[in-house]
Amino acid sequence: MLKRISIVFLITLLVGGISDSVLAEKPVEAIRTSVDKIVEILNDPQYDEDSRKAEQKEKMKREIQKIFDFKTMARGTLRHYQWESFSELQKEEFIGLFTQLLGDTYLERIQGEYNDEKVEYLEQQMLTDTRAVVKTNIVRASERIPVDYRLINEDGCWKVYNVYVERTSLVSNYRDQFGRVLMSGSPADLIERLREKVKKS
Repeated sequence: MLKRISIVFLITLLVGGISDSVLAEKPVEAIRTSVDKIVEILNDPQYDEDSRKAEQKEKMKREIQKIFDFKTMARGTLRHYQWESFSELQKEEFIGLFTQLLGDTYLERIQGEYNDEKVEYLEQQMLTDTRAVVKTNIVRASERIPVDYRLINEDGCWKVYNVYVERTSLVSNYRDQFGRVLMSGSPADLIERLREKVKKS
């Protein structure tokens, strides 16, 4: 399920278009700006050669980091008491490793699995002045997959801090995994596991 969630939300970023003018512009505009740039990179013929794929992935990663609040996402994968058990240096390293893992693992898959999926933008809900939900469907040949984006506005910028695919939260999925490690291990143990996963990715 975690692989499906991660691939789906990144595909949505890569192929999404703003098709519903009824939606309020600010949260969606942040996504559209990033989408346009990522699609441009994805379709750039200079990256057709396998030797240029790593460069292409790095360029897409930089764009995704502009729209996703990986710090908030990483923080959300741990319960409050777990987060407070990390030292400041461990918190910083944990955020960096989580960001790298999410980007490296799934952008590589996107390069090989993108197949002209389309996106329907259904509804935008303002939860508060600084939080919003954008509801979408990913349209494939034989199915529609509901994907909801949770966004937060900080210092005037809208950024994604969680993604729900078929009502399953990406952040909660990681929280369950990390929680199992911390039940019997320490913050250092979790960080070491993330280091190993990053190396493999």
